[in-house]
Amino acid sequence: MIKQFLRDLDEPLCQANLYEEFLAAGGNKGKLMKVLEKMELANYSTLMAIVLFMRYICEASYSNNMTVSNLSCMFTPAIFRNPLEEITIENLNDIKKLSDEVMSVLVENVDDLF
Repeated sequence: MIKQFLRDLDEPLCQANLYEEFLAAGGNKGKLMKVLEKMELANYSTLMAIVLFMRYICEASYSNNMTVSNLSCMFTPAIFRNPLEEITIENLNDIKKLSDEVMSVLVENVDDLF
């Protein structure tokens, strides 16, 4: 249901104009914080709620097998959409980087970043 909500948004939750900045920030907390500060308030607040929810789910990963990595793989394509491109083999590396680095850092450091 959350993924469908994210996919149905006209603009990606992590705004299209910030897509490249999120990619460039990678797993660097300081750079990520600067990009997060550029987000519109509604997008920022919604992302914070989703990341807090993801952390909550991860806390029970011993019983539900939903690790940070698994949740990141599941949500990243819906949260970070490059509106100029369809998902193709060529841009899967960007999606993987966002998933492995950015989303993981967001979930693992939600208290520091938001």
